[in-house]
Amino acid sequence: MERNFLDWRHAWLLCALVALAALLVNPVGYVGGHFDDARYLEAAACWVEANSVCLPANHWAARWPVVAPIAVLSGLIGESRATVGLSALTGWICSIVLLGWLGRLWVDRRAGLIAAALLAGTPIVTMAALQPGVDTIELAFQLAALVTATIAYRRQSRPLALLAGGLAALAVQSRDTSILFCIASALAWLSLKREPRRILLWAIPGFAAVMSIELAAYWLATGNPLYRYSLSLAHVGIASQELPAGFDTRQSPLFNPNYIASWRREMDIHVWWPLDPWLNLLASPRIGYLLLGAALLLLIGWRSTGPRVRRLLLEVISAALLIATVLVYGLAIDPKPRMFLLLAAAAALASGSMVSAAWIAGRPLVPMVLVGLVIALGLVTLSRTPHVREFEAVAARWVSEHPGDLAVDRDTVPTLRLTRGLDTLPFTPSARRYRLAGGEQPCDRYGGIVVDQSPVHGGGRICLIDTRPIRR
Repeated sequence: MERNFLDWRHAWLLCALVALAALLVNPVGYVGGHFDDARYLEAAACWVEANSVCLPANHWAARWPVVAPIAVLSGLIGESRATVGLSALTGWICSIVLLGWLGRLWVDRRAGLIAAALLAGTPIVTMAALQPGVDTIELAFQLAALVTATIAYRRQSRPLALLAGGLAALAVQSRDTSILFCIASALAWLSLKREPRRILLWAIPGFAAVMSIELAAYWLATGNPLYRYSLSLAHVGIASQELPAGFDTRQSPLFNPNYIASWRREMDIHVWWPLDPWLNLLASPRIGYLLLGAALLLLIGWRSTGPRVRRLLLEVISAALLIATVLVYGLAIDPKPRMFLLLAAAAALASGSMVSAAWIAGRPLVPMVLVGLVIALGLVTLSRTPHVREFEAVAARWVSEHPGDLAVDRDTVPTLRLTRGLDTLPFTPSARRYRLAGGEQPCDRYGGIVVDQSPVHGGGRICLIDTRPIRR
């Protein structure tokens, strides 16, 4: 009786504590600079300034499920680190909860809770908890579609099947790559029993209805219902620091080995270009611990798992790997860990299933120790993740110490965007005595006299420069 009490009544609390610890160990939040979160803030600022929806000028601004929450909160409360973080937090919470729910539906409650804890403890997932971005929002819609479709299938519910299709469409509208998720889900549908699976055909009109609304909106605004997709196809022409200098971005990325071989490798592993994306992914502490831990757990517990769960996991892992493979070789996307959150969710679910099977068999010690190690390593990685909060504090102090006497470099603004008072500073250095600059270069490279500088963090720093000529 006591063992069941601990398993079922308190396990959710342990999962919540893991998620809270992962969030609080280093709430990274907005980073800015050349990262995508600066693009989403720019798009949201346009909505706030216009007091309406803005026609997107790039593929970041076209992802309205990301932009809309930021714009609403910023418009109501004002743009700040708190409002920006809260707008992103929902996607992170929903991803964790929905994966736990899906694990309960597909395997059992224990598997779902362990999967949720592992996902929360994965650095690449929780780094995005307070950072404006599409990754956790897209994952949340994908998992919501799977949960809803599962319940619709079991209850033979037409409204839930329609809703599942609509949620899948929202995943696609969050990021176009979710169309691969829809294709993989359609293939998985073929493995269901013939008669009961017919109810899920109602997901098609649900998907079409939600997609039609967006297409109609662009048709009315631009005369081109496919305007959003033209922006997506043109995004490869935007310069990226992840590609070598001088790389010809005019070529199509589709099935293009030039892109696949040229993306900057996160862990600097260069063996053979078709293998490099996977080697760097496994070696990345932001996601590699989870993937390797899942592989070990599958080796340990596969035989002790029932045939139903084995078949389920084969389908889930195959679908996730298929999507990841097409992303890498078909779409030739930059294979950074943030693009593989669905693969991370599949690995977490497989891990939870193996632990649950070992628990039922009375041999949970080794799997639970391995899960604890994966989560602990994830927390350590999170604690070492660079952030810009220290830069904002230093910049805010300089703004208050030099009122009316400080200018700011335009290139530094995206990083310090959320610093109080920064929006009042001019961009022309000659207009003020002091200049706020920053980047990866030493402060003396920006000219003038270095008055003050922040500690180096994440390879960068910000500098307070006296622009007066140096006198001997």
